Amino acid sequence: MKMRSPKKDDAEQMKKFATLLTLAGLIMTAPAHANSYNLGYDVYAGGFEAVEANYLLSGEPDDNLTVQVQAKTGGFIGKLFPWSGQYTTIGKFDGDVFIPAKHTSTSVWRNKPKQKELVFEDGKIKSYIERYKDAEREKDNLKPNLVSNAVDLLSAVMIAVKQVENTGECNTAATAFDGKRKFNIQLTNSKQDQINSPEYSIYNGPALKCTISVLPLEGFSEDDQGKGWMAIQNHTAERGKLPEIWFASLKEKGPLLPVRMEINSSYGTVVAHLSKLDVK
Repeated sequence: MKMRSPKKDDAEQMKKFATLLTLAGLIMTAPAHANSYNLGYDVYAGGFEAVEANYLLSGEPDDNLTVQVQAKTGGFIGKLFPWSGQYTTIGKFDGDVFIPAKHTSTSVWRNKPKQKELVFEDGKIKSYIERYKDAEREKDNLKPNLVSNAVDLLSAVMIAVKQVENTGECNTAATAFDGKRKFNIQLTNSKQDQINSPEYSIYNGPALKCTISVLPLEGFSEDDQGKGWMAIQNHTAERGKLPEIWFASLKEKGPLLPVRMEINSSYGTVVAHLSKLDVK
């Protein structure tokens, strides 16, 4: 089958796809006894190398834990649509609950960076700062309906995956705020499956497959349905298959980790493979 080459008009679609892969990289569970944790993912879209993502964890889970996700477009697609993102949360675990202190995200599209920052107090959102083109805007009087019971995206996904690890099922949700919108990240539709991609993945074996989706709660406009994650979610729903993610423990009694993610797109099937694991 002949692969379709990316076109200039696909730039916005690749930005949306990069958003999705960023979320794939975020879906991790912090290991309780590791001081350094590094996972790498290679992503292919319609046969093209599309995105490289890395998950980094350092520090102690119950004190000053740093979680970081780095992602960038790569290969031929990266040359056409240069995008990169870095997402960092500092916080700690209190039992199974992750309590964030600060979250920063930096997205660079065609050498134009945009930074967002969420500051927390006792695990609750206190202020939001946005920096773009040497301008800074701070919001410290956020509407309660937007931020109550919400955390940053990275923290929300960690909380949701921890619940999956504890129950062994995909039947959970966690609430996130991105500076404008409030939404639930949902993991549903548990199914036991088998991973068999030895040419791409370092893990092959049994895995728990979940459907991943976002449920808008507050702050969404009609235009938001065509942006970011919602655009991808609606795009894949039209093709009859929401994004799916597979989890597995790579060793006995080890943490639950994402080992594969798959979506349908205009490029064909897009698959993220676990390609690196380094624990110290």
